[in-house]
Amino acid sequence: MELYTSSFKTSAGAVSVTATAKGLYALDFGKVKSGSSGKGIPPKVRFLLKKTESFLKDYFSGRRVKFSALPIDWSGYHPFAKQVLCQLRRIPSGTTQTYQFLAQKAGKPKAMRYVGKIVGSNRTPVIIPCHRILPKAGGLGGFSAGIPWKKRLLKLERASVDTMSQVQTGRLARHGMSVIIRPATTIKTRGSTWKHTA
Repeated sequence: MELYTSSFKTSAGAVSVTATAKGLYALDFGKVKSGSSGKGIPPKVRFLLKKTESFLKDYFSGRRVKFSALPIDWSGYHPFAKQVLCQLRRIPSGTTQTYQFLAQKAGKPKAMRYVGKIVGSNRTPVIIPCHRILPKAGGLGGFSAGIPWKKRLLKLERASVDTMSQVQTGRLARHGMSVIIRPATTIKTRGSTWKHTA
C-alpha cells in the first residue's frame, strides 16, 4: 500500500494528511511530516490531498464543511469498527453524543467500552469527528490529539453553528419574518434525532 502525505498550515496550526489510492488514511495535528514532494503522486490522490487541505482550512476558519464527501481508506479496520466509524460520521457539526448512543447505532448497545476503543483508534480525526463523542457521566473523555484540541474543535463548531443561526435569522428578518430562539434545537437526520443545546 502506497502512502502519500501532505503537510500544511491552517489558522489552528500545522496539519498532516496521509492518503492512498483508496482514500484518506490518517490525519495528524501539530505535525509537519516529510511527505511526498508531488512527484509520482497519482492525480486522483493529489486531487484528494488538495481537496482535504482546502476543506480543513475552511473548517478552521469557521466555515461549515461537508467532510462526508471525502473518501476514507478503511484498510486495517474490521467490519464492526467500520460500522462504528461510519455512524460517527453522521453526527452533525455543533452536536455531541455518547459512547452508549454510538454503540446502539452500531447495533451493539452493550459494547460501550469496545466502541470507546474503536473511537480512540480513529486515524482521521475531524474527518471522522471522534471529538463529538463525550462520556455519559460528563467531562470531555479522551482524544488522540489531546484534550486542548478537543476543546478547540468543539468550541469552533459551536461558534460556526451560532454564526449560521445569526445569518439565517438576518435573512428571515429581511423578509419581515420573526424568529424565536429557543434554548434547545432538535435536528432530525435520516430517522435519527440529535439535540443541540444553545
